[in-house]
Amino acid sequence: MTKHFEMAIEEARKLDPDQQNELADLIFAISKASSADNHLSPEDANALERGLDQARRGEFASDEEVEAAFAKCRS
Repeated sequence: MTKHFEMAIEEARKLDPDQQNELADLIFAISKASSADNHLSPEDANALERGLDQARRGEFASDEEVEAAFAKCRS
């Protein structure tokens, strides 16, 4: 385990149990997504390609749009 990951786990220990469970679900999802057996669906591959095309064109969300999205998640 890396030192960075250990530090993240220490911070996660300060969260309430529900938040810890949400974080655990995210870690499991990322771990499964990283497995060699996982393949993108055609829809996900197309969405990824569209996103990469947008990035190549420099089409990024503004700071205000990102903050608005995070604000929705916090409430």
